[in-house]
Order: sequence, then structure tokens, then C-alpha cells
Amino acid sequence: MTIQILGGSTSQTVRLFVQDTSKTDGSGLTGLAHNTSGLVAYYAKGATGTATQITLATQTAGGAWTSGGFVAVDGTNMPGVYRLDVPNAALDSEVETIVMLRGAANMAPVLLRVMGGKSQANAVTASTAVVNAIADQVWDEAYSQHTTAGTFGKLMDTLRKANTVLEGTILASPAPTTTVFRLSGIDFPTGALEHSILWMNTGTSENQNSPILTTVNNGDGTVTVTLEEALVTAPVAGDTVLIDPTSHVHAIADIQAGLATDTELAKVPKSGETRRYTQVANNTGNKTADVSIGAPL
Repeated sequence: MTIQILGGSTSQTVRLFVQDTSKTDGSGLTGLAHNTSGLVAYYAKGATGTATQITLATQTAGGAWTSGGFVAVDGTNMPGVYRLDVPNAALDSEVETIVMLRGAANMAPVLLRVMGGKSQANAVTASTAVVNAIADQVWDEAYSQHTTAGTFGKLMDTLRKANTVLEGTILASPAPTTTVFRLSGIDFPTGALEHSILWMNTGTSENQNSPILTTVNNGDGTVTVTLEEALVTAPVAGDTVLIDPTSHVHAIADIQAGLATDTELAKVPKSGETRRYTQVANNTGNKTADVSIGAPL
């Protein structure tokens, strides 16, 4: 007879069948008790465990577990079926345990095989470890392997390609200021990220942002960033930043300068100013007149 009980389980009860050797029809042997003359029980754990005697104890069919408890379940309706309360010591490991009862008159020896298994806690831990390992393998798999249209792997790869945000880490040297600092993890050519938006991802400056004025590649896998607008607080080494290279913005001063430079503004007449204009004529000769610019209506 083979049953499975998790290793480390306690207060376990099994039912077993004892055959009557004096009968030829396979009938069960009735009348056994924990103190029946000659009746003994032993268990051995694992492939090399030694036989350990179980001290059989009085029990009732519905009584609370007691180590070695032995009693007939129902001698009339279930002749030959007995209850055995397996000692906790027989189940304190995850290996297989063999239990044997023998010795009473007309009793066929009973061999009970208890299959070991991990305890409840260990089983949960092992299951969690397996799940975590599978999840790690999925997330660590190269996205280049997911190219089949219509699959979630391909969708994730497409989303990755659409998201071009860069992440960098602020370095300690030179000391970061509110406008200038050096980044690792972003190795772009000098000037490639100018006018992109940079925002602070972690640290005391988290969520602050500014357009980038200039970037200088230092030739060692780092870039030095100068911001157009100062952060409220200076970042520190270890803070991380995010840069959106698809953005392209300019400070208001840059926009104004581009629309109306000093040179261009000088060409625009001002109220009250007198300007001399020359009219070029083919037949009558050039005519020159001074014009006074009046106030706007």
C-alpha cells in the first residue's frame, strides 16, 4: 500500500488493511488491538534508514491523533481495516518512509509505503522560485527574438522602438550645478541633443525639466550637458535624468532673437524718425525726399 504525505507533516493518520492468512478468500483479520500478542510495528526512512519500532498505543476510531495509536475502524462493517497514527518522527524529512506491521496470529504482514515530499512551506517556496525564474527568463529574453507579426512580443518590440527616451546618470565630477553636469549612459555626438527636453528622474530635483542648450561628448562614453534654464535645485551624483531626443524646443529669448534681431530691428522706421528715400526714375532722373514717420493711427 502506498500513500503520499508531505515531509514535515505532523499528526497524520492512515488506514490499512490486514489480511487473515487462515482464510482462503482474502478476508480481513479482525480483533487486533494495540496490545495484541506478537503485534509489532516498525518504520525506516530513506534508502539507508534503520528500522525504528513504533510503540503502539490505545486509540478509538474517531479519537484525536496520538503517536502510534492503533485501532480497528469497524470490525463488523469493515473487517480487517485498521487505523494507525504515524509517529511524527517518521515524517520529519522529505524522504520515503516504509512502515511495517506484523507478528499477530493469522496476520499477513502489512507494508505501508509513505512517499516523501516537500513540506507545505517548502513547496510554496519552490513554486515561487520556479515562477520567478520563468518570469526572469521572459523579461531577460532578447527583443530581437520577437519578430512575428500579431504577437505580444512583436508589439513590445514595436513599442520599444517608438520610445526613444534616453536615461543617464549624473556623475560626481565635475560637481553638478543647476545648469551644468556630466552624464554617463548617454554616448551621443557633440551637439546631437541640443534643444531636447531633459527632466530629472530621481533625486531632490525630481520632475524638474529644462531644454538643453549644449551637449559635449567627452570621448569616454559620457556627455556634458548645459541647460538653457537653470533647475530650481542642483542635482547630485547618482541622480538620473531622462532626455527626449525627439523634442526640439528653444527658450523664449532665442525665439525672440530669431524673429527680431538688433540688425533687423534697426531697419524698421520708428515713430517721429525722419528717413531719406530716393525714387529711381528712368527718364526724369532720381528724386530724393525726406519723410517723417508719424505716430501710428
